[in-house]
Amino acid sequence: MRRTHLLLTRTLSGGVSELNQLEDPDPYSKRCRYRELSPEDFPESAQTHRYVELCPSDNSAIPDITQNTVTRLLVRVDNNLPLAQSLLEQGFHISGRIGAGRRLCAANIEPHFPVGLFMAGPVTPAVILGRANVNLLAQARALGGSGIPVYCVLTRGEPPVIARSSRYTREVFDCRRGSDEDISGIIRQIANESGCRPIVFTGGDLDIGLLARIWPSISEVARVVSAPDKCCYFNDKKIQIETASAAGIRVPESRVVDSVQALDCLAELTFPVICKPLELARKGEFRGKIFVAESEVELRSTLEPVLETGKASILLQEYVPGGIDNLLFALVTCDDNGQVRYSVTGRKLEDNTKGGMGTGETLRDPELDQQVAKTFLAFGVGGLLGVEFKRHSGTGELFYIESNFRPENIHSVNEAAGVNLQLAAYLQAVGLPSLYEPLPQRQATWMDLSLVLLARLKQKGRMSIWPTTRGVVADALWAKGDLRPGVVWYALKLTSLVRKSFGHLIKRRH
Repeated sequence: MRRTHLLLTRTLSGGVSELNQLEDPDPYSKRCRYRELSPEDFPESAQTHRYVELCPSDNSAIPDITQNTVTRLLVRVDNNLPLAQSLLEQGFHISGRIGAGRRLCAANIEPHFPVGLFMAGPVTPAVILGRANVNLLAQARALGGSGIPVYCVLTRGEPPVIARSSRYTREVFDCRRGSDEDISGIIRQIANESGCRPIVFTGGDLDIGLLARIWPSISEVARVVSAPDKCCYFNDKKIQIETASAAGIRVPESRVVDSVQALDCLAELTFPVICKPLELARKGEFRGKIFVAESEVELRSTLEPVLETGKASILLQEYVPGGIDNLLFALVTCDDNGQVRYSVTGRKLEDNTKGGMGTGETLRDPELDQQVAKTFLAFGVGGLLGVEFKRHSGTGELFYIESNFRPENIHSVNEAAGVNLQLAAYLQAVGLPSLYEPLPQRQATWMDLSLVLLARLKQKGRMSIWPTTRGVVADALWAKGDLRPGVVWYALKLTSLVRKSFGHLIKRRH
């Protein structure tokens, strides 16, 4: 019978005794084999945890270890799971799985497990609204890797073949030209066919607004990880900044302009000034993600044509001194009150030339953790969220930059760090919040290889062609066991590039 190797963990109150031999296992030693594991495998908590491999010889071997100081177990469980269920009742949680025969250490733990083994009835599906881009792929892989059926509803952007090429998508619906009613109908269809209320996730800011619009019509047949109305409300960066400031969080000096006349506020700001849309729905003719103006002349020449249309609302913020590596991020899952449950934190290392992250790495910063917790409590929004801070290069102070009320495009860094935030949010939505408890984040690097290499080529040899990485590496497109989306993506981009080049050549000849 096929077996699943799970890592189970639990937290003991009042501390844990020193690492020593197991307390008397004689009552079940004939049916279970124990092996004390080295704390060096988990150096982040070597002084406070015990590590034991439990290998039951038959399904009747269900030890009672409620009085034991064991806090981490590698357990071999077969598909009828009496042992795992007993351990869950004894206060353990699942932290992931590990391949048979692999050494038990943090680096070998995969942040997935077959959730269907622990759910009564069919596995509740997940629905992702968004573009067929790196965000959607990261979400589909994080959920599908645990056996959750994933349905993708494409609302705009790239062709559906990218999403359909992933092994983790059950079905892809192309609604790029569809109406709100079409999308509502598809979610109802998924609910009817699965016999469950699917969990709906969003992939972009525009999808937050879409879900908020259709939510009244699907709330009886679907569930969400984040309250759509709250996410839509806080998607406005002006409201974000006001809320954060009121909670005592440092924010850069900021102003909002929606007309040429409103630019009179520039006298109150110190240059350089960062300019970015309040939200995508009010972007108007603003190009790109952000624009940094070094002077009032530069800012006016760029923004006045955009503001004259009356279709844009732009946030102006004073620039916080510091390089790209002073930009810190946190990706979190929160309960419905905004209390952070699990998080992955890190910093940017390179820009991707579009205002996003080209490469970045995980790191722990106690002050960042504190500010992140404070920020999301102020918002009071649950689900999958992200926030960015910047550390002032002169004073060392942290300044709030912005939040996203949906998964970030760098979402795959979570799995590389050993923390499956997507899975945690899903289990919370289906009513099993305590089933999964990830290990502390491990060292990981995220990169978008295509944009990184392009930036390297533009720098003409000033930097190594391959970026420096540490720990587990996660790429925006490529993933072990799911290579086809990357192949399809690059094939489409290359075809588009060839067509454009050929078109330019034809124009020149005429």
